[in-house]
Amino acid sequence: MSQLRRVLPKYLFEPGTPGPVEDPPEPVAPVDDAPRLQMSLTDGRFVLRFDANPLDGALVEQAIREAKDALFTAGDPDATLADGLVECASRSLHQAAPASRREHYRVLVHLDADGNGWINKRGSLPSRLMKKLTCDGTLKPVWTQEAKPVSVGRSMRIVPERTRRLIEDRDGGCRFPGCTVTGFLENHHLFHWSEGGSTDMDTLISLCSRHHREHHQGEFTITGDPGTPTGLRFTNRHGLPIERDIPDEIPPPDHPPPEKQPTRGWIMDTTSINFRPTG
Repeated sequence: MSQLRRVLPKYLFEPGTPGPVEDPPEPVAPVDDAPRLQMSLTDGRFVLRFDANPLDGALVEQAIREAKDALFTAGDPDATLADGLVECASRSLHQAAPASRREHYRVLVHLDADGNGWINKRGSLPSRLMKKLTCDGTLKPVWTQEAKPVSVGRSMRIVPERTRRLIEDRDGGCRFPGCTVTGFLENHHLFHWSEGGSTDMDTLISLCSRHHREHHQGEFTITGDPGTPTGLRFTNRHGLPIERDIPDEIPPPDHPPPEKQPTRGWIMDTTSINFRPTG
């Protein structure tokens, strides 16, 4: 039989005649390399878990790194990959078109007259998040009558676009001492809007998202007049002033001055200049 297996494949057989019998190939087990994403809310924190094949994972990683680099370029050297992920999500929602689709996926936070807030099916929000949200956001009031909703008002920004541009032009970037962020700025009420603070240039300053978040977390306080470059006072949680680290004396350069360069070309004689009429 072993000799026949070696010899018979060398002969041509007419169609329909039996040929050499081969063993059927082993079945290939299917591979599931689709990306998987899990989202949950645990102990008041949003938890996200994502795993994917190396190609899809590299795509997601580069998108997050690009957003992180954009924040760094805007002046936030402490931006993390998590900040980059949030920036990716913010870009996606802002670029959604048409407007009806963008409204469909808007994050809605419910407020009441007592200053409480909550997200649908997510429970109440801490006061620090509510104050940060009502510093700079978009409101769509729901009118009630006898504790029942009767109408929905027109969307409006807490800080109008014209006022926002004036504030950002005046501040030129984040007002936190030493912060160099000039893009992705948020407006902050020195007297919280939710507590009756007004929305005008005398009570608004520009903060980057990091320092805005840290302020509402209680890391530092802000007082003073934002209308002048040195009118604001920042103090940490212990009451100590936070000031920009500027040395009293600027150290001299540690390299020699440049050498004098020789004069190049011909020196122009300006003792007399004659103008010839053109006719």
